[in-house]
Amino acid sequence: MVKEYAKSMEHNLNEQIRAEIIQIIQENPERNSMLSQLNQKLESYLGADTCLIVAGVTVADTTQTWCVGKEELVTAKMLEELYSMNLSAIESMPISEAEKKSNILRLTTQFQGQVNGMIVVREGKLEQKQLLLNVSNYVAIAIALVQLQQQVEGVTSYQGLLQDITRKIRQSSDMDSILNLTLVETGKALKVDRGLIVMLKYKDPLFKSRLGEDIPESNGEVVCNWPEHDLKIPSYALSESSLCQQAWKKAPQPLALSNQAQLLAIKKDADVTSIFPSSLNALLIVPLIGSYSGETEPPVVLGFLILQQFQPRIWETSEIDLAKWVAIQASTSILHNQALHQVQSLVKRRTEQLEWSLQVQAKLSEKMRQHIEELERLNQVKDEFISTLSDELKHPLAKIKMGIEMLKIAPNAKQRQRYLGILESECAREIELVNDLLTLQKLESEQFNIQPQKLDLIYIITELSQSFEKEWADKGLKLTIKYHNLAGESTKLPLIIYTDAESINRIFKELLKNAGKFSDENTTIFLEVTPQANEAMVISLTNTGRKISPEEQAYIFEPFRRGQDANNGSNQGTGLGLALVKSLVEHINGTIDVSSEAKDSSANAITCFTLTLPQLQNVILP
Repeated sequence: MVKEYAKSMEHNLNEQIRAEIIQIIQENPERNSMLSQLNQKLESYLGADTCLIVAGVTVADTTQTWCVGKEELVTAKMLEELYSMNLSAIESMPISEAEKKSNILRLTTQFQGQVNGMIVVREGKLEQKQLLLNVSNYVAIAIALVQLQQQVEGVTSYQGLLQDITRKIRQSSDMDSILNLTLVETGKALKVDRGLIVMLKYKDPLFKSRLGEDIPESNGEVVCNWPEHDLKIPSYALSESSLCQQAWKKAPQPLALSNQAQLLAIKKDADVTSIFPSSLNALLIVPLIGSYSGETEPPVVLGFLILQQFQPRIWETSEIDLAKWVAIQASTSILHNQALHQVQSLVKRRTEQLEWSLQVQAKLSEKMRQHIEELERLNQVKDEFISTLSDELKHPLAKIKMGIEMLKIAPNAKQRQRYLGILESECAREIELVNDLLTLQKLESEQFNIQPQKLDLIYIITELSQSFEKEWADKGLKLTIKYHNLAGESTKLPLIIYTDAESINRIFKELLKNAGKFSDENTTIFLEVTPQANEAMVISLTNTGRKISPEEQAYIFEPFRRGQDANNGSNQGTGLGLALVKSLVEHINGTIDVSSEAKDSSANAITCFTLTLPQLQNVILP
């Protein structure tokens, strides 16, 4: 009866403990609170000094808690011994003699046939082990719930991190900022000691098309690091890093190393120590993949996301998955950025080509417009020339014909002499017109020969002035000539120039003829000659008459172009005179300019032709 009563009491106690444990599990969603209350409940029923629940089977995923207020009773040695165990390899935990002497009770917990933790009781009653066995399944369920909650929280936090990274990436267009943000957020989320992003630059961009090639020639460049620190070797050859080579070969899968033993199995002595220091214990290298179509073609590795830990660390599947998803986001951003740069570069080139094409078209259009205007002008000049030439030929010929007819019926010698004079004058005019045309044609074709010689300008001008004074007498025109020396004083000494005599005579003749033709009656024409220090001669010819507008000045030296009053009976001409002057002046290396300014408030203007004539060769002037 006593045994049956004891068994009944024990059964009732076990049921009570199970009920209370189940209640704790149901009513405590927070894992720390749940395990803490389980500790207290077990400690109370077992009469233990300290109860420790270890959740997890490795150092990496171990979570421990014990009765609040008695943590100091759990010695460091006890924790070290517990952490050194591989709980998953322990099928049963019999009480050793040492444990009996130290009064420590230890038992593994199993959930769905797998060890998921351990219960350690200190200063408890060893006879309560059966009770501990009875409730261990419930403790295993609590540990499983805690672990599940950890996983859910981890996944939730990682999803939030990924969403945050994705949102920030979309808001930024700067690649450096995107990579730096990705690295910082990932490093903080995974609580690593150090993080880097390395980009690869391949010497042969077509390496990806050659299957079976081992390691391509490329350089790794550290584009960002966290926490920020100076790297002695920010750029290195891929062949210098055995860890990066292994990660490149393993791509697209990440390379996860948990301790130094695994690191040293791959790392060579010559590895890049500034990137992978000797104090490193755990490493996760995730490749940044550009494109991957499956096993038939090797992946294009853009670079690496490198996460480092200076203490041993087991990389959980959720952590690796997070790093992989972050790497995918970073790779997508890199590809998008590269594509954007290519598109922008293409658009820029196309825009530049279009702008160049438009500029060329605009220039061609402008040239075409100028050519059309020039053709129209030349056509107008041609019409004017034909009209002028027709008049210049028709009128003299008409006079010649009339003179011949009158000569036939002339009654006496005096009238015959008069008509012969008309014939001679008109014939000379026709000869002069033909000579002007021939001379202009020779000048334009550069077939006009010059014969430089010493000439006295005073003598040439004096000879010409006498003939023009007689011709201008009917119009009341006077010619005033001034000669200056180098000091600007009046002189009568010879002013010697070495140039072509025929050209000089023709130039002065045409200029004086033009001045007389367009001067107002009873005015004075001024001609001044001034030598220069460089031995050149400056001649200015000034007359008073109608103003030459700026528009007329632009074409006044062009052949067959005449002024507005060209049709005036007193100012008839072919328009060849000034064109011949300019061509002759340029042929002897001189220059000619024209100016026309209004005189006071009257309609008259002062027009001045300024001629600069150089010495065609150095001579000693007398």
